[in-house]
Amino acid sequence: MNLRALALFREIFWSGSITGGATRLGVSQPSASRMLRHLEEQIGYALFKRAEGRIRPTHEAQVLIHDVDQIFLRVEQANAVARRLGRGGAERMAVVCVHMLATVLPRVMGRLHRMFPELELELDTKGQAGQVNALLSRGADLGIATGPEPPSNLASRIFGRSRMMAVLPASHPLASRDVVRLEDYADHPCIMGADRDPLGSMMMGLFQQHGIRPNVKLTIGSPLFWYEAVRTFGLIGVAGPMTISAMGSHPDVVVRPLEPAPDYAIYALWNPAAAPSAARERLLKLLQEELQPLLTASPAEARPAEAARDAAGGTASRSGGRDTH
Repeated sequence: MNLRALALFREIFWSGSITGGATRLGVSQPSASRMLRHLEEQIGYALFKRAEGRIRPTHEAQVLIHDVDQIFLRVEQANAVARRLGRGGAERMAVVCVHMLATVLPRVMGRLHRMFPELELELDTKGQAGQVNALLSRGADLGIATGPEPPSNLASRIFGRSRMMAVLPASHPLASRDVVRLEDYADHPCIMGADRDPLGSMMMGLFQQHGIRPNVKLTIGSPLFWYEAVRTFGLIGVAGPMTISAMGSHPDVVVRPLEPAPDYAIYALWNPAAAPSAARERLLKLLQEELQPLLTASPAEARPAEAARDAAGGTASRSGGRDTH
């Protein structure tokens, strides 16, 4: 096997056709077919099933693609290092964060850039599982995620903890209450986060723990959908302060304390083998300051970031960041 043959396999796999893979690689379709046939002869098994003019990856291809993707991730990283060295070897920091920090991170990284003007920055959004993979493969330098606890196979720093809250339409019968209870989600149609999301999985575990079966009518994979989903479907949901902050202040959606409500951590992650970095330490401090209003806040205080800062009065969080590595 050579890199070009593996690159063709990868492009065919993700494009879903030999023609698509050939186009992405810049070769003719007949040449791509010959390269694929030669690769399959080398490894001794088929990578794609051909039927009715279409191809589908075999089980072996679905296993192999993960390692091949990692190979090309490393190639891309080597290319990035080579380009950086060509520009004088400036330090690079790639940060991946949960979607709900997408409005916070650019502001914080702008402050970091003013302190480290030679620092080359990269920013993307990924869930916790994607962050773990990127950090372990050195595809990212720092991750910002949420969950009950940080994963144990990475170095981490907890900024603090917060609690889940009920989010519901202002016209909903439960909106007149001071508190929404867990069992209300069995009596009223609701929205829940997907199981692949750590907070969505945490909530479903809490329901199971209390013997409650929520009346789920809509499952959301990304917290970016929460406001429009609650407003449009008229269902009750559950979200954390970061999601509520990103939703903004709208008169047609209200937030109420949830009882009992699980607390969860907001934390930074990085590869334990990564070298010390002054820029990373400074970014962690800046993030601690920015996230302060959302940490250890009561549900009534968890409003959009500007209102939360006023409610917090600039006081320090009771659960300041701590190292867990």
